[in-house]
Amino acid sequence: MTLRVIAIDGPAASGKSSTGALVAERLGWAHLDSGALYRAMTLAALDNLGDEGGGKGEGWNPQRIVALAQELPITLALVGREFVPTVAGVDVEEAVRSERVTTRVSAVAALPEVRAWVNAEQQRVVRQHPAGVVVDGRDIGTVVFPDAPSGVFLRFATYSGNGQPATGNVTLRVIAIDGPAASGKSSTGALVAERLGWAHLDSGALYRAMTLAALDNLGDEGGGKGEGWNPQRIVALAQELPITLALVGREFVPTVAGVDVEEAVRSERVTTRVSAVAALPEVRAWVNAEQQRVVRQHPAGVVVDGRDIGTVVFPDAPLKVFLTATPEERARRRLTQRGQAPDAERVRRESQALAARDDADRERPVAPLKPAADAVLLDTTHVSLEEQVARVVALARARFRG
Repeated sequence: MTLRVIAIDGPAASGKSSTGALVAERLGWAHLDSGALYRAMTLAALDNLGDEGGGKGEGWNPQRIVALAQELPITLALVGREFVPTVAGVDVEEAVRSERVTTRVSAVAALPEVRAWVNAEQQRVVRQHPAGVVVDGRDIGTVVFPDAPSGVFLRFATYSGNGQPATGNVTLRVIAIDGPAASGKSSTGALVAERLGWAHLDSGALYRAMTLAALDNLGDEGGGKGEGWNPQRIVALAQELPITLALVGREFVPTVAGVDVEEAVRSERVTTRVSAVAALPEVRAWVNAEQQRVVRQHPAGVVVDGRDIGTVVFPDAPLKVFLTATPEERARRRLTQRGQAPDAERVRRESQALAARDDADRERPVAPLKPAADAVLLDTTHVSLEEQVARVVALARARFRG
């Protein structure tokens, strides 16, 4: 046998990276993260091609990126049991994890010429390491190493209920927390998940990831705002890269082309355009389906918060909670969150803005903001965060046994 490689593929959060590293350790082999070279090429393009990509990467010439990778060169070096990316002989493992790389790598990784070069470089490095390499990714066994003697595709386990009669034969372990902006749903959701030992999903994460990918790959089609982007193209982009959710600790975080973009999607350039993308019916349908797929493949339980979780995304959730609070109280919370003093004038302006947002959310034709018919209504105006978390946890423990 001339090729000693194990290909581990699978969707995001299937455990392929941690599995790959541990398998390599047990066998005494090396481990390769297939995304390392894409990040190194993005870093090199940023440092050497500058603003050709408009600061985003979508305008960079793919042939120039490949030529740059060959000239510097960009390659992989074995450090311990891990292959790490190098640029001009310098270890850039930490540098390629920076936000400036993370926000642009999806555009680079989507280029066919770049993918072909990365695949060839991985093949070259691995074939020159006869002791054996475990490689994880999404297309390792099908494209990069189709001749790997051993290939593994990790899947999520299916779930058919917890078998406890007291739950009413609950098969879906999900808590839907809805409410208007600044009602405390995200903070509550995260703490409820922590207390229960469940995962937490912020429903806005995928909308932000799709906005980031559109900015990086579709450029100015949206006139700098996003409202002119073709929704079918955004959805196609989400499927191709792909965009999905990965479980990191107890939090589902958005990934683009296998890269964690949790920090990048919180940037101002995404925030100013996400509302236009989230308003597209085609985008909402795709995001809903992706959230449903991920949550149903996590049998331990997920707390999901948003504005239409209990009415549209998970109408069959065994427990639905709708949080409310007066616009004034929500304004004070929002200002405090921003580090601003909640004086009377600021509270007045912010509460007016929140009230207008509420009206727009309630009146929108697609997935309007409203409590589900069977939701538990919880007014948090005069309730502390600890009290509302305790209330939801108590409801959950009564509903979900075991």
